[in-house]
Amino acid sequence: MKEAAGTCMPSLNPTTTHMLDTIRFLSVAIGPRPSASPAERRAAEWAADHLQAWGYTTHLMPVAGLRTFTAYTAPIYMLGALGAWALQKGATRRAVQLSALAGGLLYAEQTMRPILSELLPRTPSVNVVARRPATRERRRTVVLTAHLDTQQAALLFHPRLVGGFRRSYLLLVLSLVWGLVGAPLGRAGRTLARLALGNIGVALGLMLHKERMPHVDGANDNASGVAVVLAAAQALQGGLPFTDVWVVLTGCEETGSQGMQAFLEGYRFDPDTTFFINCDTIGIGQVAAVSSEGPLKRYHADPHLLALVRRIAATYQLPVTIRPYHLLLTDAEVAMQRGYRAISLMAFDETGRLPNWHWVSDTISAIQPTTLDTALALTLRLVHALDAE
Repeated sequence: MKEAAGTCMPSLNPTTTHMLDTIRFLSVAIGPRPSASPAERRAAEWAADHLQAWGYTTHLMPVAGLRTFTAYTAPIYMLGALGAWALQKGATRRAVQLSALAGGLLYAEQTMRPILSELLPRTPSVNVVARRPATRERRRTVVLTAHLDTQQAALLFHPRLVGGFRRSYLLLVLSLVWGLVGAPLGRAGRTLARLALGNIGVALGLMLHKERMPHVDGANDNASGVAVVLAAAQALQGGLPFTDVWVVLTGCEETGSQGMQAFLEGYRFDPDTTFFINCDTIGIGQVAAVSSEGPLKRYHADPHLLALVRRIAATYQLPVTIRPYHLLLTDAEVAMQRGYRAISLMAFDETGRLPNWHWVSDTISAIQPTTLDTALALTLRLVHALDAE
């Protein structure tokens, strides 16, 4: 088995070694962890056992999850665009109605008000939910989150193509809109609609092909996030004076964040005194606090958390930056959409990309221990800073 670089070096401290052991267990011993799969559940049970041993009140929360997302919803929107085009010649009114319906469903899904995906077949999944109450008086709550599941590889995530992923995504959305409404807008509209429909056809082929690709090991995305959160939970097992510490390891993040949605439906927190810190894809490159998220509609990280990150980075000379992330959905974005104060901590390479994102190269051999150390230091200092306020 190929080991992570430096895992046997004596310079690594025990905490770093434990984080690497966590990543190795999740990505090698368990391996790929598809959403709502037995492997995802095995990872959840393993993490829950550790949290319970550290004194957290822990349980596995049932989640009705999706095994896949693009194989169901995206083709429906695309077929809606194709159907609207086909109806233009003899049933313009119905075409417009179909356009409005498909467009509304698409917008609802993209802004986390799911309608269509709620009708899709569900498979049992779980969240790990653990809590350590404040030792004196609860004045605030911190929720540390990371997702357990892994994604499938796809051609759009190939290292030579992934740099244009956002452009491809926006082009697809534009094509869907224009394929739905462009045909009634005269000759120019029909010409653009034909081009849009061609792009939709290509995208549909890529998405269907994706369902035949393998799931990745997910060492960076997101065994690294789980490792950082568990290491932070272990460090905080004695409790904090004024802060309830929650640890939530979600299932089905890669298929639309059903795990986080289920958690926020099952639990209610004070939005003024609750802070979500989400660790996702944080094992390679430079650690960053994400200032804004969302592939279409933008959601902004909590300004106070961002200010704390800047202060901590300057005070402790941590190599941390601030940057936006506008690719796919994260669990923090779900919390932001519901009005909670949240931030994602991620790590990016020198080109501003997530290293080995959703590709077969996402293995433990690429994990960087120094990145894990920085991520853990930032996470713990954020929690302690909130408790000290």
